[in-house]
Amino acid sequence: MERDGWRCQAAELVPSVRCGGPLDAHEVLSRGRGGSIYDAANIVSICRMHHRWVGEHPDAANALGLWHHSWGS
Repeated sequence: MERDGWRCQAAELVPSVRCGGPLDAHEVLSRGRGGSIYDAANIVSICRMHHRWVGEHPDAANALGLWHHSWGS
């Protein structure tokens, strides 16, 4: 999170969602889909509200680079 300046990396990408809640270390490609929590390139800092948005809008999040399909990584 220090690398990201302690800021939500989705704030400018998804301005329709207001930042809120704690900052989460979000896995762009989750462990369940073949990602690694040890790969810094796979982790972005996003607030809880944007983290929720990513889960609810995977196709839109994929287009923005916030989420990857397991078959397209």
